[in-house]
Amino acid sequence: MDKIDFDELYQEPENKLKINIPSTFIIKNKKVSFSWTELYWGWENQFISDKTLIEIAETEVTNTIYSEPVLELASIMDSEVYTEQIKIQELIEQIIDSKLLIDRQYILNCKNKYLYAIVSYIYEYPIESKVIESYNKLTKDCTEDSIAPITGYEYVLDVILNDFHNPSKPAKEFYDELLMWTAYGITAKNEELLRLWRLFLENQRTYFLNQWSTK
Repeated sequence: MDKIDFDELYQEPENKLKINIPSTFIIKNKKVSFSWTELYWGWENQFISDKTLIEIAETEVTNTIYSEPVLELASIMDSEVYTEQIKIQELIEQIIDSKLLIDRQYILNCKNKYLYAIVSYIYEYPIESKVIESYNKLTKDCTEDSIAPITGYEYVLDVILNDFHNPSKPAKEFYDELLMWTAYGITAKNEELLRLWRLFLENQRTYFLNQWSTK
């Protein structure tokens, strides 16, 4: 049995593939939702952009009861995003529960929720996510050797799970399956990869369903 490195388990991901989850996916996703504190965590780790935060605030103002900081956030125009960086941070910090962001269990829960959301987003929108391009750029930047571009998502998923340090049992099981291909430079059969991909998403959501139901 592999020894668990708990310090690594709670370590924040680097987002090596520069994945950005669009507001449309977050707003329309019926299987998992994010509190403002969770959105802030994703924003800090660059999975959520300033523009996405503003668009989510706009939706909240339109459809639900909202606070004054949410209204101010929703009022920031697209043309102001780059000039209002400090204001955006100040507003969202008024909305969140900052005490949760020093709770290790909460951080681990955020990691697992975002891992699910990211892998789900890539599964549903593989072309739009542009992760293949990001992966090939990453490998090109990290080595001087000439490496043929990859076209298989097993390598992308390997990088993502490793970046998140496999924070759950379903993640570790999925990662071990991916290693059967990636460790030997083998291209996975599409049907088998998709089956394991779906299985991970089902298991990850089931594993954390009770926690994710409570914001």
